[in-house]
Amino acid sequence: MGRRGNVEGTIYKRKDGKWVCQITTGIDKTTGKAIRKTFYGKQRKEVAEKLTIFLSQKESFLKNGQHMKLKEWLPLWLNTYNQNVAFSTYDDYESKIYQHIIPALGEIELCELKPIMIQKFYNEKAVSGRIDGKEGGLSRRSIRYIHVVLRAALEQAKREGYLTINPADAVKVPKPVNDDILKRKVLTREEQAQFFKKCKQERLFPLFAFAMLTGCREGEILALKWNQIDFDKNEITINCSVSVVKKRLEELKNKTDENISLVNYTDKTMRIIKGTKTTSSTRTVPMCSELSAIMKSHAYTQKVERMKNIAFYQNEDYVFATKSGGMLDYRFVIRQFHKYLKKANIDTINFHSLRHTFSTRLLEEGVSMKIVQEYLGHKSYNLTANTYSHVLPQIKKNEIECLNRIFCC
Repeated sequence: MGRRGNVEGTIYKRKDGKWVCQITTGIDKTTGKAIRKTFYGKQRKEVAEKLTIFLSQKESFLKNGQHMKLKEWLPLWLNTYNQNVAFSTYDDYESKIYQHIIPALGEIELCELKPIMIQKFYNEKAVSGRIDGKEGGLSRRSIRYIHVVLRAALEQAKREGYLTINPADAVKVPKPVNDDILKRKVLTREEQAQFFKKCKQERLFPLFAFAMLTGCREGEILALKWNQIDFDKNEITINCSVSVVKKRLEELKNKTDENISLVNYTDKTMRIIKGTKTTSSTRTVPMCSELSAIMKSHAYTQKVERMKNIAFYQNEDYVFATKSGGMLDYRFVIRQFHKYLKKANIDTINFHSLRHTFSTRLLEEGVSMKIVQEYLGHKSYNLTANTYSHVLPQIKKNEIECLNRIFCC
């Protein structure tokens, strides 16, 4: 059987028995070489069908999508291919698309988008990419996240025949170096002691002590209920988290199979509680004796507070609750945290730094990286190792001293 022309594609059988179809889709303007798309299959009929589908999609694109701009494709991709992602993930994608990508690249047609355009976009974001009115650029992590969203959208456009190549593949993205992580403030042992000494009588001190002595995330702490704490075993079960997302009550009704519950909502946002993100995030964290004593005292204080406010108290069983028994607002917690830091004469840090402090102390005391990974609920060992690699040099230095005891008398 004779071979087809490039416009129709070429189908042939390899020596290993696999069928191959190649079709020329265009010419690389930089190199002048032909750009080819290849399909594989066990039978000739299989690759022929793949070719037919591709050609029909390409024809449809030439008729309807040839002049589609990025600002038209991105919303289409967002709303069509991301219906099953978490609300918070969808909101992040939407933010990156409408606040960063579309304002800079939205007017460019898909077929005209080049790697150098994307590269310049990333470079500019690194220098002056903030949208909060402040000077300076975005962090490497933020730029990488923008890249993840843009590349995924362009990859889908490529699959549908709107693009022959994904221009985002040729872009150099800032590497995820540990410099950004090292800048995350970790309380020193002296600052820890100062915090405990100066703020022990404050109402929300148990919450911050809990964060520092368990390494739990903010959302996990605010959603925590008393039935998750076992004082007999001195263990805490982490199995849910609260997050604030854009208000979408109708969509929430379709998420009942994911065990999501609505806490409350405003005109623009809603607070939802759902199971932890991954199986590794669902975990049991032990309580040290210090934390156990703090939590028992907190339970008694909360009981007294409930009795005083019995007329309007709604007992929802939250470990850290408002004076009326409801869930604490994250913004209020952060304001109080900064207030306590000032009282303890400690430089401003973010709440998440308490999690880093917990992990750093464990590693300094010789706890294995694997155990720390399990306590934190990280999905992979590498994530924990990369995040806390700055602690390793001192640990290695301390461990090597054991050679003195082994070989030196």
